[in-house]
Amino acid sequence: MRFMRPAWTRRYLLIWLGVGLIFLHLVLIWKIIGETDQLVVSSVFWAAIVTSLWQRHDRLKFKSGIGTILLGGSLLGLLLFKCLSLFHCESDFVRIFPVWAMLSLALIASGWKFHQYVREGLLVLTLIIPPGVIFRLVDFAIGDFIRLVIAKLASLFLYYAGYNAVQVGVKISLNNNIIEVGYPCTGIPMLVLLIQLAIVFNLMTQFSRIHKILLLGFTIAMSVMLSSVRVMIMALVVKDQTAFDYWHGAQGAQIFSTIAFVLFAFSCRWLLSQSSVEADELENDDEVDYEDDYEEEDEKGYLVQLDNESFDRQSISAIEPQDVITARENWRQADVEEVATNAQVWTQIKANRS
Repeated sequence: MRFMRPAWTRRYLLIWLGVGLIFLHLVLIWKIIGETDQLVVSSVFWAAIVTSLWQRHDRLKFKSGIGTILLGGSLLGLLLFKCLSLFHCESDFVRIFPVWAMLSLALIASGWKFHQYVREGLLVLTLIIPPGVIFRLVDFAIGDFIRLVIAKLASLFLYYAGYNAVQVGVKISLNNNIIEVGYPCTGIPMLVLLIQLAIVFNLMTQFSRIHKILLLGFTIAMSVMLSSVRVMIMALVVKDQTAFDYWHGAQGAQIFSTIAFVLFAFSCRWLLSQSSVEADELENDDEVDYEDDYEEEDEKGYLVQLDNESFDRQSISAIEPQDVITARENWRQADVEEVATNAQVWTQIKANRS
């Protein structure tokens, strides 16, 4: 019977443990928080983390001591125990779940070598940012300005749609009915979710700086436009309380969030295609430059060869035929004299021996 090596057995156990923790976190989001947007964003983040780890699995060092394994196992046990006794009012625990789970797995897998998981750590930190804190900060900083922009755009859309709408500040008057653009209707929650997704794509792909700026600008513009359309619809159905509550509530917001996610996905795909096209063009330009340099070097070598050949021809042509004959006669005369000298020396040696 063939058994797996302990190292691979440990890796498979870590993989299945990680998959189980991811599934548990998504279930907690669905049961405790109950927000589909957060469920989608968390799924995307976990997919990015798993992809990043898989791309570098052959370079990761899985080596830890008994102490770190026991510490990571204890933290993991406390995490699972808390999940069994979790109440619906403890949504903050669901938000810090990824950090707790990742810390436990990192201690079990690699000990204190957390530097191997910098990218995954950034993704987790981006995931656990409390949206409420961001909403309050944005509302305090530019909340009134955003509400005014949404009101102006919604009034402009109504005007071009053929309705006589009057906009005063953050209020819109239509058919003797007045609605006020509140901060929840400005699309900031949707914008925060899209920015989180943009961070994922920027960390996982090699976008150029101009593409990152384009993605951020498109995300902001799309959120503002969709929020203005939603406010326009609410102004049109303000007399129908049921329809107004639908578009003003979570169901109506969910429709626009889905549209925003789809448009964001198409924009990311377009940027990826543009990046690949630019990379191919750059590679082709490098190949053309290399071929040009190679041809230039061949041409230079060929010219040098022609210069040498022409120099040899000129040197040969500069020699007169009489000089060649004279040199040949001088060489023959020297050769004859050397043979005669050697013959005299050999005759003298024979005479001395006799």
